Amino acid sequence: MFHTTLLGYDRLEVDDHLRQAELAHARLADERDAAGARCRELERRLNAAHHENTGLRERIELLQRQPIDAAALQERLRGMLDVAREEADEHLAAARAQAARELETARREVAELQRLRDRLRDQLHQASELLEADLHTDPPAPPRLVAA
Repeated sequence: MFHTTLLGYDRLEVDDHLRQAELAHARLADERDAAGARCRELERRLNAAHHENTGLRERIELLQRQPIDAAALQERLRGMLDVAREEADEHLAAARAQAARELETARREVAELQRLRDRLRDQLHQASELLEADLHTDPPAPPRLVAA
């Protein structure tokens, strides 16, 4: 792994390797932290979408329980009510479709971030093991010169 010198390994080469390992370790930790923050943001957005979806469902149930008796209204009001119901149905369908798209996007992003987190965790673990091994490895004894 390292070139040997008269008194063991090349000290500059070992020091450089340790610096690179420390930098890689720090970079992986930063990437892990950023992925965790992104994951928390996606969870927050997903919870907000669930909350909004619950509110919309409650509104739908309320509207379905309290239908307006169209026979008691004047003709003009009935027409306005029909238009309002159609618009509400359109808005509701659009909101449901948007919520479904955002939920699917959030799920894909969460899955990708979890894969990234796991990969970064593995890389960080490997870098830590390499750094630990490098710190605990004794340099070989210098070669002995034998008089001929």
